[in-house]
Amino acid sequence: MNSSLDSNSTITTPDEVGTCRISNWLIAKAENDKQPLISVICAIGVLLLTGMIGNGLVIYVYSRKPKTTTNRIFILALAILDLLSCTVVIPFEIYDLGHTFTFTRTILCKLARFSEFMLILGAGFTLVAISIDRYVHLCRYKSRLLLTASRAKKVCGFCVFLGLCFAVPLLSFAGLEKIPLYVNETNVTACGCTTFKDPNAKSGKIYTYLLMSVFLSALITMLVSYCFIGATLYGRRQGKTRNGLTFITNTGETKRLHKTKAFPEMRKRKVLPLESRRHLV
Repeated sequence: MNSSLDSNSTITTPDEVGTCRISNWLIAKAENDKQPLISVICAIGVLLLTGMIGNGLVIYVYSRKPKTTTNRIFILALAILDLLSCTVVIPFEIYDLGHTFTFTRTILCKLARFSEFMLILGAGFTLVAISIDRYVHLCRYKSRLLLTASRAKKVCGFCVFLGLCFAVPLLSFAGLEKIPLYVNETNVTACGCTTFKDPNAKSGKIYTYLLMSVFLSALITMLVSYCFIGATLYGRRQGKTRNGLTFITNTGETKRLHKTKAFPEMRKRKVLPLESRRHLV
């Protein structure tokens, strides 16, 4: 870092909510601080490439399948949301890492935080919908809530719409946070992109509690759904009879069930010799 830089000289960058004054000293320091972040940026870049390739392959494979099912719709929805996260959110995070204290673009900050929350919340609501769909299909397969492919598309669209609704407040809450610093006996102002530009605002706290409530509700819903699914699958593996149907997974369980009262008609049936069966034919 060049110590001869004058910390009093500033660069004034106008934005939509005010003026962010960043000193040349802080800009030089930010450039030097990028060196230790190279390894972190490279690791995030690897995740970016992996996510783009993996989700791209999923979209390509599942979009070419002729039969449209609910599983296919949900998998495609998640893959598209994850691909958008890789192409929108991760590049912004890389940019934000390089401009931790010299971020001056308010519109970019607001749109990036909004997009990040919308995609993450949309994917989260989709995961909740998948858990409910699996529960209905396996545990309540006679219910009217049974999803078809067309209904699954509407559910995915509704999940994205919910994510959009919950992310809209970020357009107001997100912005540039001015951080006063004292360097070389001089006051220096640093600017960074933050989710809540005014952390003491009551509306921001209410929004945070709302997101926490949504997260806990979604987590409980998924846990309960998959607990019921696990119990149902375990019961089927044990050969329990439900609605006149007995589910068997392997030949060992079949032999065990033949010795019980599960199949009385099969125990009474006699197997004809091969020659007798030929005469019957």
